[in-house]
Amino acid sequence: MKQTMYSLASRISKIIWKLFINGLITVLPLLLTITIFNVLFKFIKSLLEPVRNLIMGSTQFIPSWLQWIPHIEVILIIICILLLGTFLNLFVFRAILDRVEEWFNKIPLVSPIYSGMKQLVAAFNHKDKSSFQQVVIVQLAGQSIYTIGFVTGEIAGHLAPRPNVHYVSVYVPTTPNPTGGFYLIVAKDDLVPLDITRQEAITLIMSIGMIQPHKTSHTKLD
Repeated sequence: MKQTMYSLASRISKIIWKLFINGLITVLPLLLTITIFNVLFKFIKSLLEPVRNLIMGSTQFIPSWLQWIPHIEVILIIICILLLGTFLNLFVFRAILDRVEEWFNKIPLVSPIYSGMKQLVAAFNHKDKSSFQQVVIVQLAGQSIYTIGFVTGEIAGHLAPRPNVHYVSVYVPTTPNPTGGFYLIVAKDDLVPLDITRQEAITLIMSIGMIQPHKTSHTKLD
């Protein structure tokens, strides 16, 4: 009798555990997604704290009813970005932005940082074809360990580690934050090109390899 009860209890516990695991696997991606967006939202709000303080403290120039709107600083920034995108479609405002960028490029310390950030942001835009030219596999230190990188350009002959060898610049992003990474100088023949888009590669990196492209194949490096 005790053996039967123990066997029944063991079977019921296994069923309950299996149901729990199935439910956890189903709900966990949703909870992690909400958590990540919640962290990002709080981070953005912390950056926009000066805007909120300005709204709360400038009742003389800003309508008081704006203070009662939740997350008003985020909403205002979104509206400003939309307006900026609209204005940039006009030739006059594009010319003004070009002048501002020229001014930034003339500042010694600001110029390399601004131009680098601009290229990095542009690389995530599917319309940009020059910043991240191709997705490649890079072998690390001659070991059987590989990572994904992006070819960003060719190395001038006087900067090449060895003469008569074609080198390229490769950016290797970190995971799960692809905005940080490493700059490598790699011989072109040592790279294995991948036939996937930059967006698919970034998704693969940000998901620490869990979200993979449906079809991956080697191709010829341009």
